[in-house]
Amino acid sequence: MRRRIFASGGTEAFLEGHVHAFTTLGGVPTGKIRYDNLKAAVARVLGFSRQRVKTARWTAFRSH
Repeated sequence: MRRRIFASGGTEAFLEGHVHAFTTLGGVPTGKIRYDNLKAAVARVLGFSRQRVKTARWTAFRSH
């Protein structure tokens, strides 16, 4: 098992960690990956509906 340590928990480290994991795994898992309102991915939760406004960088990363 490969591990990677980051000096911060910022967006850059979050996205770089995903790139590293997907490279190590040989691709993106086909099942769902769930997150719990990570600041790097969720800009805002909308009221009682609990809908999420995702960050532009996370949206771009997912689109890639």
